[in-house]
Amino acid sequence: MHRIRQMLEQEQQLRNNLPTLVDGGTVRIDSNGTLVNDTTDSILGELHSMLPSSSAGDDSSSDYCYVHNRLAMTPIAKRLRLIPSIADLMLVMHDAVRAHKAVLDSCHVLHRDISENNVMFHYDADGHIHGMLIDFDNAVDSGAAQQDTRPICTGTLPFMSVNNLRRENIPRTAVDDMESFLYLLLWLGTWGVTIEHREHTIEKTRMITEWNLDSDMAIRSKRQIMESDQSLHYLLAELYGSYTMDSDIIVSDEEYEWYSRLRNLVRNLRNSIFDNPRVDSAARGTWIPHENMSSSWNGGEWDMPAMAAGAIVDEPNAYRARAAPDNTQLIHEDVLSVFEWYANQVRALESHP
Repeated sequence: MHRIRQMLEQEQQLRNNLPTLVDGGTVRIDSNGTLVNDTTDSILGELHSMLPSSSAGDDSSSDYCYVHNRLAMTPIAKRLRLIPSIADLMLVMHDAVRAHKAVLDSCHVLHRDISENNVMFHYDADGHIHGMLIDFDNAVDSGAAQQDTRPICTGTLPFMSVNNLRRENIPRTAVDDMESFLYLLLWLGTWGVTIEHREHTIEKTRMITEWNLDSDMAIRSKRQIMESDQSLHYLLAELYGSYTMDSDIIVSDEEYEWYSRLRNLVRNLRNSIFDNPRVDSAARGTWIPHENMSSSWNGGEWDMPAMAAGAIVDEPNAYRARAAPDNTQLIHEDVLSVFEWYANQVRALESHP
């Protein structure tokens, strides 16, 4: 947060999109009449050192010490579930992605927990809505993240990237967070963006229900859905207010038009992340090699003689390819551009109703 505060002193235009630290510190608790910091060490004592060390990044091991801190920040914002409209959602999400890129570029901090609770909104004195990216508890230095290939899962299950969920030895990058922004939009769009809309889907079951049940189910579902624009079509047919899904949910023509715009936004984001023509061909799609498979990949096609001979070589992995710095940068830029285009469309419609 100190890095972000220093950046905000220079980047005044982002002050509405990131929290400003006012005060904070470590919580202290009473321990036999003595105040001590509320940490894993102080709670477990010698038991903490007796926990097994973990080279696999298990956060319950003795390698980790948690510290209970509390921070006071401004401005006071509202949760995303209180957003009044899809138009406002598009503006807020653009602000959050813009803030994400600014923090990464200027502070070298990667967020790693894009979720429904960590994107918020507030209104300025003129009544204009602003999106905020909050909660950097899981954030890391981007340089360290690029070198760290330990299989650690961080984030909130429904919104976690496939690479993150698989705990593969691939660095976490901005692409993982962009993937999370995409899943967040799909989550909101499916269950209903506004409180009124969500009241009609409480007892419904959708394809994305699996995203919140089990990591393996979420991996399989997300890979299948994002494989192509056609496969995404089946999920988009489940967005709130779809005429093909629920005869008991009635939406106005205006609401249906806005959900249609949301569908188009999702399609463009999917293409920017999973089928981006500006990145290497190996970085497109959702292909992950099967483990222990005797095969060979040569120049974009299977090398059958090598396969017959039982050669085991590296197969293409789209998620690993997207983690390459050049590909990550291009995808990050394109996702921001997509959000920016839709935000500008919203502003144009508001100025010429």
